[in-house]
Amino acid sequence: MMTIDEIRLALQDRRLTAIAQATGLHYNTVIAIKRGEQLNPSYDTLSRLSTYLSTPAQGASAHTGADNGRSY
Repeated sequence: MMTIDEIRLALQDRRLTAIAQATGLHYNTVIAIKRGEQLNPSYDTLSRLSTYLSTPAQGASAHTGADNGRSY
């Protein structure tokens, strides 16, 4: 499992709404972790984020550079 610092780093360039939806966590929880405002998240929260961010196919879809379904 990723540490809280690794999770914060991984969240820096991600679409937090997509991560919140995919993990079942509230958006405010995800953003508080990213900003360092949530200093003691539950094991379940860390586990959900770590699992999501450690899975290449899922983690890639939440990058800010993802296609997002737009046609150019």
